[in-house]
Amino acid sequence: MRVLIVCSTKSGTITPFVKEQVESCEQFDNFQFNYAEIKSGGISGYIKGYFSFLKQLPTGNYNLVHAHYGLSAFIACLQPFKKVVITFHGCDVNDPKTRWISKIAHKLCKHAIFVEAEMPAKLNAKNKFSIIPCGVNTELFKPMDKIEARKKLNFLETDKIVLFASAFDVPVKNYVLAKAACDQIPELKLIELKNYSREEVCLLLNACDVLLLTSIREGSPQIIKEALACNCPIVTTNVGDVAMRLKGINQSFVCDADANQISDKIIQVLSNNKRSNGRERIFEQQLDLDSVAKQINKIYLSILY
Repeated sequence: MRVLIVCSTKSGTITPFVKEQVESCEQFDNFQFNYAEIKSGGISGYIKGYFSFLKQLPTGNYNLVHAHYGLSAFIACLQPFKKVVITFHGCDVNDPKTRWISKIAHKLCKHAIFVEAEMPAKLNAKNKFSIIPCGVNTELFKPMDKIEARKKLNFLETDKIVLFASAFDVPVKNYVLAKAACDQIPELKLIELKNYSREEVCLLLNACDVLLLTSIREGSPQIIKEALACNCPIVTTNVGDVAMRLKGINQSFVCDADANQISDKIIQVLSNNKRSNGRERIFEQQLDLDSVAKQINKIYLSILY
């Protein structure tokens, strides 16, 4: 069976967690995959992507289309030939500006996958959906010696390091709140997560004292799960599914969007100077790539047979 993956590559590459999911699904011999890439943004970019997708669809003898994110899904659904599975990742449902497009796509698809449990209600979804977060590459994201990780990144052993969960210039990630909290702690280094390779992100999660996420809204943030896999302490606002993921995890805290509270929790993590027990949660909740791939494979089979 052949599956065509529809996704945006506006950044020049396929989103890592989409690519990793596809690669993990390839372990099942009954499915083969190819990509239909939407290479530019804006209305014109998606129109071009739509016509490119239509040309590609009949050439590969595809049995199924799997689209990631609402805008790409809308394009994937505007054809009557193949059944469509959609994965909604968060911003496509949580942002009112794009939610209406996701609602239309959901009505047209055969099955929807939401990465966290509160998302279906926002699209008024009552059936034909599953809750499956994106899986974590546990072979890449794993605990390593903190001092060794710091040496590889040229950090000092004595540095107090907070890793911000995204780029500073992404408004929804709320860098202003993160900076307000971190400015209260002397000699603290707040590092922007931008322009790093996947291997370097793993090093950062092992080298830092705490991962800080201050987003206004999220779905099931991948960086939280990757931090858990590395036993990295976490301080986060209560967005998406983070409260469920961090329940019972030591050295990790879910806060209000309050700079003083966030600062206090960072200080508590720094004072304890211990790693978390987050990695065990990844396997308890079946958030590794293999477990997620098995769930997706079952959905494909249920649609086709």
